Amino acid sequence: MMLNEYLGMIKDQLDRRNINEDEKEDILQYIEEMITDRAENGEDEAEVIASLGTADKLIDDLFPDTKAEYVEEKDIIRRKNISFTDVKKIDIDSTNYDFSFAVSDDDRVYVEYDSDEYLSLDIRFEHGVLKIDQHNSIQGIGFLFTSLSKMFSKKGSDSARKYEAIINLPKYRDLKFDIDNVSGDMKFTDIAAADIKINSVSGDLYFQSCDFAKLKIECVSGDIEMNDVTAKDKCKLQTVSGDIRAEELESKEIRTETVSGDVEVLIRGERSDTDVRVEKPLNETTSRVDGSRYLKIETVSGDISWDFTN
Repeated sequence: MMLNEYLGMIKDQLDRRNINEDEKEDILQYIEEMITDRAENGEDEAEVIASLGTADKLIDDLFPDTKAEYVEEKDIIRRKNISFTDVKKIDIDSTNYDFSFAVSDDDRVYVEYDSDEYLSLDIRFEHGVLKIDQHNSIQGIGFLFTSLSKMFSKKGSDSARKYEAIINLPKYRDLKFDIDNVSGDMKFTDIAAADIKINSVSGDLYFQSCDFAKLKIECVSGDIEMNDVTAKDKCKLQTVSGDIRAEELESKEIRTETVSGDVEVLIRGERSDTDVRVEKPLNETTSRVDGSRYLKIETVSGDISWDFTN
């Protein structure tokens, strides 16, 4: 975790307590100087931050008199964080968390997530597998079902409370992903990984400047959006009613399937007009690029738009 991120969490915790502004500034300055001094003396900045503990625990320890009042505020969502090394696979099973995947500055995997009395994440790590499951308290079951009932009537559950998890990963890593998420959105930025498999019901998926070996996505009503994505060996994008939009997509084999969604694909590579053929109008399109790549698009009622770029 970066220093600015940690200080932001500290400030958030201070804002939720009855502490005057001058004291808040003094505390933030003291923590920043302490971390900076230890880093300048040769300690790793991320390890220094980890040694201080989570932002909520640190402020609870500094201001124990405000802790009880803080805990009794039912609607407050706390941001927790934890880190791991030697992660080879990430396995996620969630219902309505939004997940964002970005790049960390070292070889550790950092997980930050919202948690309150209703919902949280159960995180376990063993034998190189980072397992992240959504945990629902008994009090939160009713809230969870309410959220799920809204997700089909209003995509993205805008009217329900949103929970977010941020996962920072090493940029170059042979990671594998196996993700099941019902209504939460997922965003991947600058991620390089081996195999990634995603099952989603109504959440939208966004990919920006990513590099995978194999990519497989199955959605019901969520949209899939991509820009500058490489799936070296195989890319399969499947939805029922969601739209698929991909710009600068590159893969040896691209397969997209949808029932009623629209498909727009801009493929990175050279096009030979003699290799492009439509087997079934607006139902199945097959193309070979440079004699080595295969494109297949299927739909029942949606529109198809595709093109190639060098």
